[in-house]
Amino acid sequence: MRIEASSKGMYRLIRIHSPLKVISDLTELKSLIEGYVDEDDVYIAVNFTDASYLYSGAISVLVNCYKMIRSKQGD
Repeated sequence: MRIEASSKGMYRLIRIHSPLKVISDLTELKSLIEGYVDEDDVYIAVNFTDASYLYSGAISVLVNCYKMIRSKQGD
């Protein structure tokens, strides 16, 4: 899995590339988002266009990241 990050306006854009089309481990993404939130960078969009399936553990990581961002009034 490869992660690309860029900015557009007030949003941090994160694109996930996975050659297997299946994403099961998002710990690297979680660490990246935690770093952004710690710096009060709380407007984040994640793009999974290359993936066709997310395992439930990956979805759990995304939900936890969403809650962390919302707790800081982010989006």
